[in-house]
Order: sequence, then C-alpha cells, then structure tokens
Amino acid sequence: MVTRILLGIVGLLLATAVHAETARVFLDTQLTGDSDDAHQNTYLTGYRQAPANSDGSTAWEAAAGLRILEAPAGRESFGALRGSLQSRLGGIETRLTLNPLFGDNWNPVLGALTLNRKFGEDWYLEAAAERELVDTVIAVRARNLINSYSLSADYRLAYEWTLIGAALLQTLSDDNTRRGGQLKLSYSPDRFEGLTLQLRGKRLDSDFRGIGYFSPLQLEEYTALLRYSRPIWNERFRFSTQLTAGVQRVDAVETSPIYSGEAAVRGFLTEHWGVESKLGAANTGGLDASAADGAYHYLYGGINLFYAW
Repeated sequence: MVTRILLGIVGLLLATAVHAETARVFLDTQLTGDSDDAHQNTYLTGYRQAPANSDGSTAWEAAAGLRILEAPAGRESFGALRGSLQSRLGGIETRLTLNPLFGDNWNPVLGALTLNRKFGEDWYLEAAAERELVDTVIAVRARNLINSYSLSADYRLAYEWTLIGAALLQTLSDDNTRRGGQLKLSYSPDRFEGLTLQLRGKRLDSDFRGIGYFSPLQLEEYTALLRYSRPIWNERFRFSTQLTAGVQRVDAVETSPIYSGEAAVRGFLTEHWGVESKLGAANTGGLDASAADGAYHYLYGGINLFYAW
C-alpha cells in the first residue's frame, strides 16, 4: 500500500512538472564502516527537479535503490524508495521526505519533515521531525526505530557572530527516550571568506542504556569546530573541509578525547556532468560506553554522480 501511494505521488509530480533549468538524474552511493566491523551501504538512483526560481516554487525528487547493513551478527538488506518535496511559501521553507524500505521480514516507513523561516536579519527558526532506523543489525532485527523531534533557533549576536540553540527529543521503539539539547557559538570572519569557527556543547539523557546501539544514560560532548570552503579549478568546483576536536563524557564518569574530520568536493566535470563527493572519519558513537577512548572509530564516504540540464 505504501509503495502504491508513493509511486502515485511521484507519478502525479511527473505528470504536472514543468521544465526546469536544474533537472538532473543521479547515482548516489553512501558507504560507512567502523572498527566493530559494521558496515552500512546505500545505493540510490533517481531524478530531481529544482526550479531556478525558488520563491513559491517546488523542488522534488524520486529515487530507488538498496540499503544494506552488515556486522558480525549478520546482514540485513532492504529495497528503498525515496520521494521528497521542497517548497517556499509565505517565507516558510518546507521539506518533506518519504523513505519506505522493503525487507524480507519488515517494511518500515521512514521519513522527515522540516520547517524553517528567517525573521528579519537576526533570527532563524527551524522545527524538524524524523523517523529513522536505529542503524545496527541487532537493532534492525529488533525492529527498533527512532523518532527525533527538534526545535532550533539561530540569533545573530553581531555581524560575524551567531548563537545557535536546539532542544531535542528522541523516542525509540524499545521505549527508550532521550532528551537533551545543543548550544553553539559560531564566528565567520569577513576578512577570511569561507572560514567558520564554532564552539559546541551537547547533552543527551536516556531512560536506559541502549541494547545493540550506543545510548549511555548521560552523554556530554564539548568540541571546537573549524570549517573552510573555497572555489577551486577556475571556480568550477567548491572544496570544503571541517575538523572537530574535544571531549566526550559518558555517564558522568569517563571523559575521553573525540575528533572528526571531513573533506568534500562538488562541481561540474563538464557542462552537464557533475559530482558531489565526501570522505570523513570520527571516533565517537561506539556500542560500548567506553569506546570513545580512541579504540572505536568509523569511516564514511559518498559519491553522487549526476547529469543536469
């Protein structure tokens, strides 16, 4: 039934869509792997249409593919559909995504809804809701889903300074609930175009420790982030990188160093062929509460090859 509904929506969009300058077909591959020998791979191919004039216009996307999780405990795989709509109306930007999965024994329906609006030059508000897999093989076999709800606000303190606060609530199918928030102070100096510095603090409290997934009773993270972006290759591509470093405190007992790093490149190889790629690493989020001491780490990467007209 979900498949018919989603295909019906996509068919209606195809029937009513008009030509746009930013139409594209794409092949998207996302890969992750960690030191626990767990891997997750997603392969999607699809079509996206995003009108050049975003005022009151609607962008949409339809894609299909596979999502595969592997670990020493075994392997779980799903066929995947993804449909999304993005529009701006009355100053509010809305993004809706539906992502049904189809497995041998389970067909979960995932998705997300995001609403955001800018108020004047100083305020930006965003509300979001998302349903996702608890993405380990053990959690998938237990049919554990996570519903996330967040409300965030950005306030420009001064021309180059922004304060960002967010409240977060997560409910899981195993009756675990996580509550918390995040606070960021961001600095983007005018004289160094493309450079951003951030100080971040985050806390999440859980009802109980997760079984088959990383969720301590109390998780605190305090990090500094450096992000830099610049055009390259005669401005046909944009390169960006970000580094974070800080400490993670688990259950108010163990404090360990954490880090992450990511590099990304996007742009056009020819007039119509383009690519978006990224590669990153981090050492936080292992299944064991003590895994963030450096023994646990994960790598991730992705490449999206597209043809646009």
